[in-house]
Order: sequence, then C-alpha cells, then structure tokens
Amino acid sequence: MNDTFCEHIVQRKTRPTDIAIKVLSIAAIVVLALSSVILGFLMIFVAFIFGTIAVLFIFPKLKVEYEYSLLNHDLNVDVIYNRAKRKHLLSIDLKEAEMIAPRTSHRLDAYHDLVMKDYSTADENATPYAVMCNISQQMNCILFNPDKEMLSRMESFLPRTLYRD
Repeated sequence: MNDTFCEHIVQRKTRPTDIAIKVLSIAAIVVLALSSVILGFLMIFVAFIFGTIAVLFIFPKLKVEYEYSLLNHDLNVDVIYNRAKRKHLLSIDLKEAEMIAPRTSHRLDAYHDLVMKDYSTADENATPYAVMCNISQQMNCILFNPDKEMLSRMESFLPRTLYRD
C-alpha cells in the first residue's frame, strides 16, 4: 500500500478572553469567600461549589490543542482540551476542496459569505492555511496550521488545488 499518513499537533495561543474568564472566575470565588464574613457559612459553600465548577469544567476548556491527521487525501481535525480530553471536530476529503491557500493569499479574495471554522493557533507569526470546501451545501473556510511535511504530502496529490503563495 502507498498510503500517506501525517499528523501535526499545534497549541492554540491563549486569547485575551481566556485570561478574562480566568480572572473573573477567580475574582468571583474570592468575593464569594470574603462575603461569607458578612453573610455566613452559606457563602463559603457557594464559593466552594463555584470553584469546583470552574476547576473541573471551565479552566480545562481554555487550554486547547488541535491535532491534524492527514491520511491520503482525508484531513481529520481533533481538539484536545487540557491534554486530556479529545473531541473529533471535522473530517473532509481534500480532493473535494476548491482551494487550499495561505490565509493572506489574494486567491481567496473571490470567496464571500463563508462559514469560518478557525482551527488554527491564532498566532500572528504563524501562517494559517484556508481550505475552501462545501460542507452541507454551504461554502466553508477552514483555517489550520499545517507543517512543511504535511504541505509537501498534500502537494503530491493536490497539485492544482494547493497554493503556497
């Protein structure tokens, strides 16, 4: 068999909203705990419950990694939360993609009214690639950060679809 397999894991950059959520959650826990002096034991219990919810459900969703798996011409995107929980996000056949190009490419100017799906690192120094494809009768723009090896393997079976400019 001549199967092509490549996978790449990238960590999403911490967004300002992630920091704001952490700061506000911790501030709310502190305020609830300090209000127990005035309002009694019940507020300590509420602060403990809120802190437990934040630690178990909110904070793990803020540390995100994306895994891109390329098997022949099928691209799978999974998200990994807090390096522990994995969730499958997307599977697409790249042979059905209309175009794959860097996000800043002028070739993407013709595409409008898109559903954007950002699975990139959100790092301004990295160059995310955009995959333009139809999913459920609607044009989608899927952003991801492939490495050089993945790009070279994609180029071998998508020479007229993949642009590196």
